[in-house]
Amino acid sequence: MRVVNVFGLGLVAAVFTSPAAALTITNNDPDAVTINVIVDSKGTEQSIEPGASVEPACEKGCVIELESGEQYEMAGDEQASIEAGILFFDEVPGVPEEEYPDVDVPDPDQPMPDSDAPADEPQDE
Repeated sequence: MRVVNVFGLGLVAAVFTSPAAALTITNNDPDAVTINVIVDSKGTEQSIEPGASVEPACEKGCVIELESGEQYEMAGDEQASIEAGILFFDEVPGVPEEEYPDVDVPDPDQPMPDSDAPADEPQDE
């Protein structure tokens, strides 16, 4: 009888225990990318092959630095992907999807607009 009780408690614990959330980054680019994971001012480079995902050590938060130098503060439980050298948040726990900002991402194949030009003048191309 005692074995059944211990087994039953273990089964209940397994059902109600959720897996620990972890930062997951997927590389959707056709080439491998290297990220720098900065925790407590110490950086560790990690390569991500095309189509692969990694879970860098970021349990208590970290900064992810891309090859471009762009840095992103992470809480450690997000799901993100890299596309065209840009990090996108696919899922942020605790933030409903309808609250994600609607952001237009520029086409990387197009020239950047001249930020010094007045709004009513045509941009250089």
